[in-house]
Amino acid sequence: MKDIVTVDNFLDKEDFFNLREIAYSDSLHWKKQVSDGTLSRFTSFDYSEMIYEDSDWIPISQSKSFISIFNLVKDHIKKNCSVGRIYFNRQKPCVDGCLHTDEGDYTALLYVSEYEKEWGGFTQFFYSESKQEYVLPVPNRLIIFDASIHHKGYGFSHNWNPDRISLAFKIYVD
Repeated sequence: MKDIVTVDNFLDKEDFFNLREIAYSDSLHWKKQVSDGTLSRFTSFDYSEMIYEDSDWIPISQSKSFISIFNLVKDHIKKNCSVGRIYFNRQKPCVDGCLHTDEGDYTALLYVSEYEKEWGGFTQFFYSESKQEYVLPVPNRLIIFDASIHHKGYGFSHNWNPDRISLAFKIYVD
């Protein structure tokens, strides 16, 4: 697999609409997290690993709907793999993350929020001082990348922009 696989229009329109409805509903349990403890005032974002389904809170990674989305993600990895965590990230405008690597072998991000080219909000991939790559957070765009690549999510650039929401999958090769 090349460094970054990009799949536009990953879900069909109805499934993506339903996913976006979930992301903006009260069925997610949001918590605060920081990208970097030394910069906690500047890098906090929200994440949700729990969803309210069938009258109970369950991990998103145990939801049949999200497991079926992961099965579609696996088709693009072309290796036997399993998912460790599935969760939503929500970044407030003007709040960027920090460069980091992820747990697991691969990370898949599905961009959920609306997007306008003026807003920024890209994901930066940092290979070296002279080689970097940027992916725009186009709605319903899936990206899959090696979890060991240093990367960083940028919040949308103006405080009147909406939150930047993505769905993350931490993937392990079997």
